[in-house]
Amino acid sequence: MQQDPFKHYSLSRRREGGHVLSGVSTAKARGAKGFTLLELIIVIAIMAILLLAVALVLDPLERIAEADDSARQQDMRSIVDAMAFAKDSGVMKELGGFDPDAALTNRCVGESNQTVFVSVLGTDASGTCDSPPDDLPTGWTYRCAPSDGPGDVDGTGWLPLDFTAGGASSPLSHMPSDSANTFASNFYYTYVCDRSGSYEITARMVSNKFRTGGEKDIQSTDGGDEVYVYETGTDLTLDPKAPIGAWQLDGGTSGAIADMETAGFEDSAGNHDGVFTTDGGAAWVSGRLNGALSVDEGDYSVVLDDPSLSSPRLSVTMWFMPTGSGSLGSMLGKYFDADDSEMTLSLGNPGDQFRCVMENSGVEEISWDNTVAASRENWHYGACAFNDTAAELVSYFDGAIMATEPTVATIPDTTANVLIANRNTALSGFQGMIDVVHFYDRPLTTEELEYQYETLRP
Repeated sequence: MQQDPFKHYSLSRRREGGHVLSGVSTAKARGAKGFTLLELIIVIAIMAILLLAVALVLDPLERIAEADDSARQQDMRSIVDAMAFAKDSGVMKELGGFDPDAALTNRCVGESNQTVFVSVLGTDASGTCDSPPDDLPTGWTYRCAPSDGPGDVDGTGWLPLDFTAGGASSPLSHMPSDSANTFASNFYYTYVCDRSGSYEITARMVSNKFRTGGEKDIQSTDGGDEVYVYETGTDLTLDPKAPIGAWQLDGGTSGAIADMETAGFEDSAGNHDGVFTTDGGAAWVSGRLNGALSVDEGDYSVVLDDPSLSSPRLSVTMWFMPTGSGSLGSMLGKYFDADDSEMTLSLGNPGDQFRCVMENSGVEEISWDNTVAASRENWHYGACAFNDTAAELVSYFDGAIMATEPTVATIPDTTANVLIANRNTALSGFQGMIDVVHFYDRPLTTEELEYQYETLRP
């Protein structure tokens, strides 16, 4: 008798719950098991941790900032290459002076209408700026991009050079501008000319990678005289917004400082070299940007002075770390005792509050907030800005405005030496570390000061 090939299969079938199921299938069905609530919570937590780890590694905002900075660098290279091409090909006889309609003459360095040309969009065809900041030295003005052709390359755009003169084919189809491109953001391009044909172009980097102190810092290493700005061109000393005195204090990162030592106290512009007098307690240490100066009471640096350090519009910025347990004294001072005049950045006692002091012939103004103290053993950023137009002295601490003091005094025009780590050689000096000391002959804006702080903040 022939065997039914499906006999065993048929025998294994049985009815359950009104449905015919195979034995194997029933076993699998009974053995099936879903996730418990606890297991789901654990899986979700693990996924959240992994996603957080990926986000921290990738840091999408930083990647976007790096891409923006790469575009800025490419813009700078494109402009510089176009300038070199125009000069080499003979299109422009005077790189800084070609002006097709004579509307922009006398606007280079040293001329009657010195101008910083900026990529910020203006309000009309003449390039009038909409509420530009009051942050230029005396004798300078801004010119913004014309509203009807900001990127034109025929001499009518924001950068007033004609790359098409003589029927030439311009190496640039459009003059680039910053992706943010506003005064308020502090990100825009600038151009300054010299009638001999030299020029300087600047931009600021936004990413941690490319800005000052970053992994690929291009701002403090570009050979210019401003560590917080990227500078390029044929003369990196033309920008009037750069500091008139800048001491990076990079004599080293370790080792004692000898009496009357000069190494490490040279101004970046070569105009205000210092000689350090020490009682043996000063040393080079690691700082906010490369090396820094470490001092104890009695150490001070005598900076050789000239009239530019007594500008009627002045800002002073620095990084400092107070240490020790005693009175801290002044981090910087320009003191002229004969007529009771001075300018000082100090920490108040008691309380260690940062303050700006300006005194002229006995009229003293102090800008500070007595509720905010500088913690010891930590780096801080301090700045004092005097605006003669607004008649105010403003103090900044760690990137924020501490106080704005209306003033009737003016900055004393003296030939007194500037002392780093003290205000008067007859007094006890500062205890702690000092780095990146800058003098500007203009009032810095809040946006600039915030940028400097954020760039090197601990």
